[in-house]
Amino acid sequence: MKKDRINWIDWAKCIAITMVVFGHIPQAGGSFLPFYICTFHIPLLFFISGYLTKVRLDPKEELEKCTKSLIIPYVLYNIIFYPYWAIRLYLDHGVNFSVFEYVIKPLVGLPFLQINSPISSSVNGAMWFIVVLFFMRITVFICNRSSKPLLYMKLIILLYVGLFVFVNYQRIPLPLTVEGLLKCMPFYMLGHLTKHYKWLDENSIQKDSRRAFILLFISIVTSFIHKSSDCFTYHITTFYVLNLSAIFGIIYLCKTLNNINSPRLVNISIGTLMIMGLHWMFIGTTNYVLEHIFSMSSGITYSWFMAIIFALCIDAAIYPLILIAKKRFPVLLGK
Repeated sequence: MKKDRINWIDWAKCIAITMVVFGHIPQAGGSFLPFYICTFHIPLLFFISGYLTKVRLDPKEELEKCTKSLIIPYVLYNIIFYPYWAIRLYLDHGVNFSVFEYVIKPLVGLPFLQINSPISSSVNGAMWFIVVLFFMRITVFICNRSSKPLLYMKLIILLYVGLFVFVNYQRIPLPLTVEGLLKCMPFYMLGHLTKHYKWLDENSIQKDSRRAFILLFISIVTSFIHKSSDCFTYHITTFYVLNLSAIFGIIYLCKTLNNINSPRLVNISIGTLMIMGLHWMFIGTTNYVLEHIFSMSSGITYSWFMAIIFALCIDAAIYPLILIAKKRFPVLLGK
């Protein structure tokens, strides 16, 4: 285990990516836990990414880092995912083979930012995360090269919050990639600013545990209000209160776990990108098999408890692939 690793960050990354997997498992409607987790799990992952983004001023260095950690994995995980996507396109939608549907549209979708359109197809939908993260990294890089980087980052937070509120108020439909950028940029920037201002550098199990309890309690209470409110002002306000309290609540919870070390924890943390890139394939394949074994014409759904077990099983199934990638294919881990 490398000495420069931050253990509570590994905890946070493991919890966040497992929440993402959990959120993509089909579950019965009306359950509180999926709604609660799915409201903040992606912003949490972007907050952590922002916290871990290093300040670089050399354009060549930043481009090399983005290429190795984002662009190449983005292309590779789309290629790996393609056979599964093509098979499901045929089995689920009965689309007969044509060069346009099976070759041209996915190829156009690759540089077209994972957007489904009449001329493009999103092969690996989860890869919108990498597209958005790339834009965020470039934005932070540009800010850091400016004369007032912190001011510009704060203004960007306000700008994106305003845009997200406006889009939701006007009910403007957006592609997932664009919506994700508007929604999550403020949390990414907040993570980067949190690192700069050293807001999380203090280590005190007692203080961290109290903060975690209070913030998570606030997030749970706010989640009930957010879910039931029909008033737009309350709904959008509670969205940000819920996210901020849940994100920092999870972070402080992870800080209380800082003294609990495990090589498996580190490997899952290192393999976050691989889990993001492959988990939909594991979920979809498992669901397809179970639906046909038990003749479920309406599609399978899970209870929240079974969804947690399923998410942990997916982490465990991908774990050996992470170990192989560490030794032979580090590019799949963004290394």
